[in-house]
Amino acid sequence: MQRDFERRKELEDAIRAAVDSRKAAESAPAKLTKARRNNKALLAVLLLTWASMAYLWIARPAWVFQPDAPQPLNSEQEQAALRFAMYLQRGRVEAYLREHGRLPASVADLDQREEGVELEFEGGQYLLVGRRAGHELLLNSRMNADSFLGNSIDVLRGVRAAAGTPRTASAQ
Repeated sequence: MQRDFERRKELEDAIRAAVDSRKAAESAPAKLTKARRNNKALLAVLLLTWASMAYLWIARPAWVFQPDAPQPLNSEQEQAALRFAMYLQRGRVEAYLREHGRLPASVADLDQREEGVELEFEGGQYLLVGRRAGHELLLNSRMNADSFLGNSIDVLRGVRAAAGTPRTASAQ
């Protein structure tokens, strides 16, 4: 009887194992199908991303690469920018004179140079000539640089404020 009981137990275990393996075999294809479906979705997303990156790289659309293109300056703002450039250039010429004991031969001798500003000499004094955007201004060594600058800084601050450029701590 004991032996019959053991055989019955072994037979029962074998049947359970067969049923369990059958269930496992049936659920495995479902898992594989789901994994394949996920791989297809991942591949689609990857291809879409690559296509988008290729478009951005080749076309270089303005909405990505130049989102905040500055507005062109009007005539008053152009003149204010030129006055400020000449003011800065005069400071560099004066610093060169203090450092070397003589005037620079040209603006090329200065460490920094403002676009459209040239240095000329006239009767023992120097003259800065600024030409930019249809404006021509003269600043000689006898003129008061602050008076020449006038309200140019306020005009330029207005341009920066209109563009939404934050002020730095040193400018506040």
